[in-house]
Amino acid sequence: MIKLNNSPDLNNISSLEDTVLPKNTLKSEVKYPFPLYVFSKYIQETLLELQDVFSFEKPYTAMTTLVVLSVIIGGKMRVIVKNGWTTIPSIYTAIIGNSSIGKSPAIKIILKVLTSINEKEIERYEAKKAEWEAAIAGMNETEKREFILENKEPTRKRLITSDATQESLCHLLAKDSLVLFKDELIGWLKSMNQYRQGADIEFFLSVFNGLVGEVDRVGKNLYVKDPFLSIIGGIQPSILPQLTKNGNGDNGFLYRILFVMPESESVNYLSEKELSSNRLDTFYKKMEGLYDALQDEEMRYIPLSQEARTYFISSFNHYLKVASETKDDAIISAYKKVGDYMPRFALLLEVLHQLFDDKLGVHVESISLASMEKAKLLCDYFIGTANVVLEQTHGKSTLQGNHQSFLDLIPENTLVTTSELHKIAEQVGIKTSNVKNRVLPKLLEKGMLKKTDKRGEYIKNVS
Repeated sequence: MIKLNNSPDLNNISSLEDTVLPKNTLKSEVKYPFPLYVFSKYIQETLLELQDVFSFEKPYTAMTTLVVLSVIIGGKMRVIVKNGWTTIPSIYTAIIGNSSIGKSPAIKIILKVLTSINEKEIERYEAKKAEWEAAIAGMNETEKREFILENKEPTRKRLITSDATQESLCHLLAKDSLVLFKDELIGWLKSMNQYRQGADIEFFLSVFNGLVGEVDRVGKNLYVKDPFLSIIGGIQPSILPQLTKNGNGDNGFLYRILFVMPESESVNYLSEKELSSNRLDTFYKKMEGLYDALQDEEMRYIPLSQEARTYFISSFNHYLKVASETKDDAIISAYKKVGDYMPRFALLLEVLHQLFDDKLGVHVESISLASMEKAKLLCDYFIGTANVVLEQTHGKSTLQGNHQSFLDLIPENTLVTTSELHKIAEQVGIKTSNVKNRVLPKLLEKGMLKKTDKRGEYIKNVS
């Protein structure tokens, strides 16, 4: 067994001092509690207000915020995880929820940042194109050729698309970072590899890591260096079992996708409340301002602080240890790939904090321990949702978050006492009081743990 000594205690993490939520509410009783408290104070307040006014699920708007920020940063910042290992902050995410829950409206109100930037890019393009055309007017052919060699024709940048074809994506990625937004992602997933077996998945896996994006079709060869693509869209819960079709579950592609679950399954009623006059406008303006500020910058490599690096390695190894003890390739792959997101989240959270809560503005020199701790809490959430999806797609008897870790650490074919279970609970961050009241009843109900004839003694069911 392994004990993660630096596993965060929500009541002791200094980086959570600015949380808008009372600390005694951080461990929520909702089914899939999203750790909103890892975000900057201004973002927390904004997303809580959106929930209060429009009944938008906090996990939906929070994840879209990270996606939007990832596209704004694009290829301008790259995290140095270790020597020889760098990563970009791109995100592939699926928003899970029934059609009546309002997935798309929650996504679109945050994506408005990028639609506004798109409108400004059209204006810039038209102005530059008019200048370019005026400059070549009246030139002879020789003069035009010489002018065009030195002054390329202006192109229009576009940060949002719904066209998932490789040709279209390569064309757009050659100009700027991009988000692929689909109201329903299942159509995109089903269309994978319709031209050539493995080609689409290979393309999206490559672009996910910022590697060369290349399309080889009959009569066409498109190539994009340093592409940046994030993906977001909805999926209905009943569709989850279909996600492993086309080999998506065997090649690791499915586990690149982060699954966001609603915190509530109740009807979202209309509210009499209205948004504060300036809150959302300030959110839009700050995000757009960051985009403008980054346009003339070259790519920067952002290192982890020594404390953040040590914490990341320990946390990542803990995920691998817990997953490997299941001896299940799907679980190991899912846990590892969620862990890969930790440095990406840390960069995004670092930038969010500086953009909205730091009077000095955005000045990222390195990734702090506080941002990495918060990133780990996000990854813990996505470990939990990955378990839910694994259960749907592979029939795994998985549990949420640290409950699954708790079960994984119980030795097989060995009698364990209540006292021993308490020790295991401490290793994965479960309070001993919750073992009796919440964890054990759930494991017993699911048949994952069995009582013996002796009081306070249990055995793991491995059938």
